[in-house]
Amino acid sequence: KIFRIIGPAALPVLIQLFESEDPQVRKQAIAAAGAAGEREAIPCIRRCLKDDVTEVADAADIELSRIRSTIKAPEDMLSRRERQVFGLLAEGLSNSEIAKQLYIHELTVKSHVGKIFDKLGLTKRIQAAAYFNQYKNG
Repeated sequence: KIFRIIGPAALPVLIQLFESEDPQVRKQAIAAAGAAGEREAIPCIRRCLKDDVTEVADAADIELSRIRSTIKAPEDMLSRRERQVFGLLAEGLSNSEIAKQLYIHELTVKSHVGKIFDKLGLTKRIQAAAYFNQYKNG
């Protein structure tokens, strides 16, 4: 079935393979999902970072890094508010500080941070700051 499907349309089938008992199948599914869906696959692959098998989690991390490296303009993937939050996050502000600066609720900031992480395949605030600065500095 999967060989007849290409591109992002293959993601639903590939994601089913993430549940396989065989770690090698999970690793291959991560690579295939990344190749098929690129940016659309980021949230799915990101969930594999918590896989019980270190090899599989490492494969997910590598694939996310590869996909991130293909994103030329992260701001094209983020809403205006997410871009604002991303910039302040990169400056090292806490959710509470970001909320005060943008006059929004702290839970709203938390939601934006989660969406930013999902869209860009990030897992940690320090990683987000490094990615933001790397992009801004060319």
